[in-house]
This record gives sequence, structure tokens and C-alpha cells, in this order.
Amino acid sequence: MSPSQCDAEQRRRRSRTMLSLSLIATITNAAYTTIAPILPLEIDKYEISYRWVSLIFLAFSIGSSVAPPLVARQLESVGTVRVMVYSMGGMAFLLGCLGYLFDIVGALITIDDDGHHRQGVIVTLLTVILFFMGAFFSSITTGYYSLVSLVFVEKESAMSSIEAAVGTGYVLGPFFGSILYEEMGYQHAYAFISLGMMVMALVTWKYLSFYLKYKPPEGVSFDDDKSSDLEAQHDGFAHDNSLELNRDSTDGRENIEKQLLNANTQQQRVVPQPSTISLLKCPKLLISAATIMWINVSWTCIEPLLAKRLDDFHVGKKQIGMVFSLANIIYVPTVFLAQYLPRH
Repeated sequence: MSPSQCDAEQRRRRSRTMLSLSLIATITNAAYTTIAPILPLEIDKYEISYRWVSLIFLAFSIGSSVAPPLVARQLESVGTVRVMVYSMGGMAFLLGCLGYLFDIVGALITIDDDGHHRQGVIVTLLTVILFFMGAFFSSITTGYYSLVSLVFVEKESAMSSIEAAVGTGYVLGPFFGSILYEEMGYQHAYAFISLGMMVMALVTWKYLSFYLKYKPPEGVSFDDDKSSDLEAQHDGFAHDNSLELNRDSTDGRENIEKQLLNANTQQQRVVPQPSTISLLKCPKLLISAATIMWINVSWTCIEPLLAKRLDDFHVGKKQIGMVFSLANIIYVPTVFLAQYLPRH
């Protein structure tokens, strides 16, 4: 394979990797955003108070906060793609449980039993489900952000594309979720969403793993786990006069492989991975994290209450979903413009 063909192959794989990650971001966030306009309406049928609804949604946020530090330690040993696939499978299973929960509780606890007991069981199960769903959801987001930061050279553009996919999911999720809820009912709507997540997990396992494997020039073989790092090193040393590219010679191919492996090892030694404690000492990072936290706190104050308030004013299910979708529609153009803002 000639160098030009190798470069074309790399670009093709990167573009398809970005497409795969964008689909994952869109579908994952779309599935998550179906909860806010649907679940409070279903909970209201069982006369559960707002304070318990807020607790249920709080469980999702707690799970999302706990999982990323734990998952980040396992990305290198387990593999980012595997973490994402397992998390998508877990989230799909929990979405299915969310759809059938009320029927199961209704079958186990009859109407003759204590109503407060049934409410307590529903609140407890929903809290557990949303806690683990938040953990799986944040594991998926940690995975695709990690891949974007490692695989792509133009990180600002790649991050903008991923964030645009996230915003697309925010817009599509409430709208189509509300349509499914009105046309198919609560149980079948979440069964359909769960099936879509499971199919996406299988597609991710098959295609994303393939696209992330670097295909080196003919006659040169590298370890798959280090392929993306070696690819970056290959690009950096391609024009280095000290690196003799003799592809027709066995000794030359072995020297290329050894030099790239040594360069990769030296780079890892020079630029060590920062620890969590060292990141906490960075003022810019702390300010950014505090800003994101405040924005999410402000939005999550609305999620458990808005759908029920709109329903009190006799707003239809589809219209409720439209309200949640329109609230996020500015997200997509904003993230594309953010990459052109000055860094300092």
C-alpha cells in the first residue's frame, strides 16, 4: 500500500469513526431525554408527590456523578469500546425495565393492598433504575469523549461534531418519545426505545471496533491496542530524515516498528497522565466544572416538574414533547460556533 493510499484509508476510517460516535451520542441522549416528558405523567397516575419525583430524578444525577471517575480507570484495561457497548446494553435493559415496572408492581401489589406501600415500592424501584441508568449513561459519554480526544487530531472540530450529535439527541428524544407515548402507550414506547438501544450496542460492537483498528502499510504489523497511538507517531515521523523507510527490506520494516514503539514509549514518559488530584488544582478546570454543574442544576430543577405543569393546563403529550425539544434546539448551532471562539 502506497503512502497516499494509507492516508486515504486513515481518513476514511476517521470519518466513519466520527459517524459511529455521533450516532451513539445521538441515540443515547435521545433515549435519555424521553424520560423527562413521559415519566412524570405516568408517575402522576399513582398520586406520588413531587418531592418523590424529584428524588427519582436526583438518583440519575448521582449515578452520573459517581460513574465517570470509576469508569475512567477501566478504559485502558477493559477497552473504551467494550465499556461503551456494555453500558449501552445495560441502559437498554433498564429502559425496558422502566417500561414494564408499573405493570409488574400492579400485578404484585393488588389494589386492595395499602396504596402507600405500592407508592413506596414504585419510588424505590424507579430510584434504583435511574441511578444505574445515570451510571451507564455517563459511562457512554465518557467513552465517546475519550475516543474523540485520542483518535482525532483536530480536537475542536471533532468535539463540536460530537456535541452537535448530543444536541440532536436532545431535540429528537422528547419529540419522538412523546409521539411513541401517545400512539403506543407507555409500556410499548419504552420497549421500542430499549430495542433501539440494544441494536445500537450491537452495531457499535461490530463496526466501531473495526474502524478504530489502524491498517498499516503492507508488510508492517502493529499491536491493535496501540494502533491509534502508532498511527499518530507514524504521521509525525513520516518526514523525519533520521527514519529510513525501506519497505522492501525486512530489516528496514523491523527498524520502523522498533523506532515507532520507542517513540511512543518516550512520549508516554514525557507526558504522564494527570491524576484526579492534580486536575483539581487547575483553576480553569474547576471554574468550567462549576459552570457546567450550575447549568445542569438549573435544568434538572425543571425536568421533574415541567411535564406535569403543562399537563395541568391540558397540553397534549405531543405538545409537551415539542416544548422539551424546542428548549434544546439552540444547542446544535451553538456548539458549532463555539469552536471559533478565541481561546484566550
